[in-house]
Amino acid sequence: NGSEEEVRDLLHLPYLHGSAMLYHVRQRYFDNHIYTNIGPILLALNPFTYDIPHYRPEMMQRYIQEGCSTRHGGSTQLPHSWSIAHDAYWEMRTERRNQSILVSGESGAGKTETVKMLLRYLATCSSTQ
Repeated sequence: NGSEEEVRDLLHLPYLHGSAMLYHVRQRYFDNHIYTNIGPILLALNPFTYDIPHYRPEMMQRYIQEGCSTRHGGSTQLPHSWSIAHDAYWEMRTERRNQSILVSGESGAGKTETVKMLLRYLATCSSTQ
């Protein structure tokens, strides 16, 4: 029902209001799930560490292996900047449409690191597909 269990996409909350969104994002952050979807938007909270098991670079291959069938929220993997890059890559390949990814945030929020992860994913994915 989306009230107490983990919600990966805030659009699946039964009631979409500020306090419920904040509660779920906070719970996810303290469970080391720093990424949360809001539909096609990815909300990322800077963990100020690179040592989160779910998001280590060696986990990237799991996202790549899903291929084009998991676009638009069909992934079984945790939300990540890799899933945004994955959707953009496969949308470009299968639909032949230009893609762009907007990375926005406060100073020190991790924008540069996020762009590095996106580019690393796109480079890896395009060299293995």
